[in-house]
Amino acid sequence: MDNPINLPEKIGNTSIADLLNKPGTKATVNITENGRKFQIESKQQGYSFYGEIEEFDDGTRREVKTLSPKSTVQSKKPAISELRAKGYTQKQVAKELGISQPSVSRAEKE
Repeated sequence: MDNPINLPEKIGNTSIADLLNKPGTKATVNITENGRKFQIESKQQGYSFYGEIEEFDDGTRREVKTLSPKSTVQSKKPAISELRAKGYTQKQVAKELGISQPSVSRAEKE
């Protein structure tokens, strides 16, 4: 495991260096039993990005990249109300809609 993880220079149109320097970005590198794992998560205005690169000691590599536009909780208020009317808990609503439980709580108060 002496070799570093080979990171791509860019993810989409953004360089890794630029992404790492943006507020709201966190990155971790883990040495696992089978290899090395690099994870980067960036929450920016208008989108969120998650990337993961895993290299194993046998030379295989796995990459996962997700770029998602942020949906406002406001746009989900009708769905939140509908699910709550059906008896869903805030935690169940959050899981169903892919948002956090505190976001459900805030949406209900607005």
